[in-house]
Amino acid sequence: MLNESHLRQAVNYGANEGIEWALLTNGKQFDFYKILFEKPIQHKRVFSVDLTDSSSLKKAIEILQYISKDSVVKKGLDVLWNKSLALTPTSISKILLSSDIVCLVRKSVNKMFDTKFTDDQIQESVLKIISEKVDLKDFKTPRLMKKESGEKKLKPKDYSDNIVDQISE
Repeated sequence: MLNESHLRQAVNYGANEGIEWALLTNGKQFDFYKILFEKPIQHKRVFSVDLTDSSSLKKAIEILQYISKDSVVKKGLDVLWNKSLALTPTSISKILLSSDIVCLVRKSVNKMFDTKFTDDQIQESVLKIISEKVDLKDFKTPRLMKKESGEKKLKPKDYSDNIVDQISE
């Protein structure tokens, strides 16, 4: 079983040798990390795959392709890292708090509730949502409007199952 001491050893080795990626595996589990050369040295897990979980083998294949020789040569690790960074709570929070999104939400809320809110009020509400834990067990994602050019329409499912898919489209 992979543990913190294995990770610490790999990160220390990578940092000392100037290597920015670390892959820990016991043959069943693959944990892939980016070593961040900051003070102090940091690391962020990019993905973790358990090959003993047959229900996630398709996802495992999609993810493990990034560590192939061709992918490494073609800067696939940079693509993977950027995808990983893009979907962090911090990145998504920055987007949600951007003036364009706040304005869009304000207009929608004003129309939906036939009232008037300011951008500051909407931003404060979004900040509250971001900072508080929201119980998602009964939350269903709304149907997305059908996109132009025949793209597929997502069906409503449990929020936690498809929010990453929706964000990445």
